[in-house]
Amino acid sequence: MRKPEPLSIKARLRISIVVLVVTITLALSFLHLDGVIGESLGETAERAQLLGDQIKTYVLETTNRHAPPARAGALDEQKAFWYEAIRTDAVLPRILERSITHTGNVVEVLVLDEKNEVLASSAPGRVGQQQPEDKSVEDWERQSNWRRLLDLFRKSNDDYHSKSRLVSQATIVR
Repeated sequence: MRKPEPLSIKARLRISIVVLVVTITLALSFLHLDGVIGESLGETAERAQLLGDQIKTYVLETTNRHAPPARAGALDEQKAFWYEAIRTDAVLPRILERSITHTGNVVEVLVLDEKNEVLASSAPGRVGQQQPEDKSVEDWERQSNWRRLLDLFRKSNDDYHSKSRLVSQATIVR
């Protein structure tokens, strides 16, 4: 058997150039893909926050429209009234249902009390149930883009929430 002849310097140079071009192309593609993933997933978090703010605005307007005048030291009574107004509002469940039809990444919208009891939901039948504490969208955003992308493709039931508080400590929000 004959030994293969060594490659000429010209052939080795061509191979080196092709390998270098392929490596640079893959690195640039990887960086570009990382940016696209980050932007897309960032938009998802922004959409969730925007949707939450819109629902919060509607809920505040509804409760304030029907709220009795606030009295000093009566925050618990005020909260009970707000919760009942949210539970019995006929329009809110329809708004919640419609809000998720226009956002493909948001699967459910809930209005919760401070004990995580569902007051209103985009999914019929959830009112009165306890909502378990999920991971926050903010925590999810702190992960790397590749980790977030992997989370989307995993067969898990991980949900992430974006919360907007209606009441901050003892301050009535009007």
